[in-house]
Amino acid sequence: MPMKKLIRILIVLALMALCVNAAQADVRLAHVFGDNMVLQREMPVPVWGWAEPGEDVTVAIAGQTLQAKAGDDGRWMVKLAPIQPGGPHEMTVDGKNSVALKNVLVGEVWYCAGQSNIEMQVKQAMDADAEIAAAQHPEIRHMTLKKTSSLEPTVQDVDGEWTVCSPETAGSFSAAAYFFARDLQAEIKVPVGVINSSWGGSQAEAWMDDAALRAIPEAKPVFDNWDRMTADWPKRKAAFDDEHAKWERAAATAKAEGKPFNAKEPQHRGIFPGHVYTPSGMFNGMVRPVMPLAIRGVLWYQGECSAFVP
Repeated sequence: MPMKKLIRILIVLALMALCVNAAQADVRLAHVFGDNMVLQREMPVPVWGWAEPGEDVTVAIAGQTLQAKAGDDGRWMVKLAPIQPGGPHEMTVDGKNSVALKNVLVGEVWYCAGQSNIEMQVKQAMDADAEIAAAQHPEIRHMTLKKTSSLEPTVQDVDGEWTVCSPETAGSFSAAAYFFARDLQAEIKVPVGVINSSWGGSQAEAWMDDAALRAIPEAKPVFDNWDRMTADWPKRKAAFDDEHAKWERAAATAKAEGKPFNAKEPQHRGIFPGHVYTPSGMFNGMVRPVMPLAIRGVLWYQGECSAFVP
């Protein structure tokens, strides 16, 4: 290899290494913390995230300044003393870099979970147009967590973004969570934050901790059924991959030849790891990652998919 080319390659690799190291060193918060969020009033509030192992992290908000040191796994946490309801505040997180979260309110936080009854949006509700037009509630904040299912309790974080309630945004809110927050906020006169953690068609078993679920004798058929349905997954996965590869090649050929291609993209069939029916899947992917978030309570709306006889 010519020396000049080798030098260029080495320079590129060195720059890539620097970028990776810089990204690893950046202080960041769990996604449940962000601009426009609501923090729970009247109780200690854990705030956590990740940084370079051993890095000193400082969190400041509402006159409080707390410090933490990132552990060997990079995780750090502080626990804010109770804050009076109101705002807006700015939360700053400083380490080797700085993060500033703006428009933070303090009030009531509710975790809203379940299947399609929670997932249904305001724009799908009765009198949707009128309800959306009247949804001028800047002290109501809504977050939708990304659908995430995992057979193992290894998910560290889950995506989501806090949104201020307005006629421009409310249509995409969980209808049950929005109407609950609207009536609650009108009653108690403090900010209300609702976290929409839903997945249509999910079973109650998917939202339960594995140890708790296995401790219920009547739940044994859940695991027996899951093991039976997933036993042939590797074989079905290989067949799906082959089918999907053929579809991609046919689509590429049609595009290259300027011909129409209307064949439907193949989809996974049956039960597989990460499926909506995964036992403890939503707990591992959408509940555990936001623990131990300070909340007032849980709004639960689910049940039909678990009404079965094993």
